[in-house]
Amino acid sequence: MFRRDRKYYRISAAIRTNMPSIKLCRKHCDGATAKYMQQKIVMRIERCFSVHVTEVLMHKTVALSRLSAEAILRVYRSIIRLYRADLEFMVLGPTTREKSPIGLER
Repeated sequence: MFRRDRKYYRISAAIRTNMPSIKLCRKHCDGATAKYMQQKIVMRIERCFSVHVTEVLMHKTVALSRLSAEAILRVYRSIIRLYRADLEFMVLGPTTREKSPIGLER
């Protein structure tokens, strides 16, 4: 559906392959604030890394193409400082499975 050479990735596909992903957890904020923060974060990620985030799942996992954990952490720290966001974040490393069947990941 999306062409890999143009850096279009679906989150489900990114979790099944060896690409880093970010899981965001809401903390002490209502739904509207969380939705606004999510939009700002996605826009910032797209600008910083020249990727296009095609899908954000309900559990707030944003898949990025071939980024190191250090680069992701740098962007997130700057976002949290800039917007004074009360967010927890967790960086998930590359998965150990190469290409697991659909429905069996995690």
